[in-house]
Amino acid sequence: MNKSIVMGKKQQYFAVVLSVILSFLVVWAVAFGASTISGNISTGGTLTVTGASTLSSTLNVTGLTTLGFASSTSISLTQNLMVNGMATTTGSTGNIATEGTLTVGGASTLTGAVGITGLTTLINATTTRVSISQNLMVNGMATTTGSTGNIATEGTLTVAGATTLSSTLGVTSGLTTLSFASTTSISLTQNLMVNKMATTTGSTGNIATEGTIISVGKNGVGTTTPATEYSADSTATTTVALYSSTSAVGGCLQMEGSNGTPYRMYVGRADIATTSTGRPAGTIIAYWEAGSCK
Repeated sequence: MNKSIVMGKKQQYFAVVLSVILSFLVVWAVAFGASTISGNISTGGTLTVTGASTLSSTLNVTGLTTLGFASSTSISLTQNLMVNGMATTTGSTGNIATEGTLTVGGASTLTGAVGITGLTTLINATTTRVSISQNLMVNGMATTTGSTGNIATEGTLTVAGATTLSSTLGVTSGLTTLSFASTTSISLTQNLMVNKMATTTGSTGNIATEGTIISVGKNGVGTTTPATEYSADSTATTTVALYSSTSAVGGCLQMEGSNGTPYRMYVGRADIATTSTGRPAGTIIAYWEAGSCK
């Protein structure tokens, strides 16, 4: 014979309240267990976190890690970033410091000053040259003006190789010394202008000047070893030609006597016009008299 347990109304009320309390405790326990875990989490699949994650200790990642972000959810670190224990990004200032080599495969834009304390080698190909849009300071002394391309230096400009100047070379002040060896002489393919007055014609080698030619040493014509102050040498008859740019003036040869008096020699107007073996009586071949030519 079966016995039935019949609860009274009071017992039924307490049973309902107890079941509600137990249900609440189960739900709370499940929720608390999902947010607070005292032990480690190990999963064979993917760990997906839809909300914010706070890591109070060290995060160790042994495999490849991909951190994706959108424009409004970038990756942010408030402290330093250590890469392989060598590279450090200082979070407080934004500076990057590394113990090794910093290699950048793409373009780099530097908006501030670049300080380099060691040796720097800038490598470029024909299509990727090193370009600076502003001035280049070398040791705080030399400046290359970026806007014009001119080079200005406070010190000495030394060029060990060949230099090609396609325009005018202007030397405003100071002594200019051009040194050369026997095999590397100074060569100009065009005219040489000295104070805009003297010209050496490069194509012919002739020297033309608007002023006076003064020589403190010996002058040789047709010889490289003049014996006197003025020497003329030739394999044929040695000729000295004296001309005047004014018509009917003629040439004149002047020398100083031992007494200090100048003497001049010139051909007079009444001299014969042609060369002949005999001279008529009274014919004057040349004048030799005291006085200056001018």
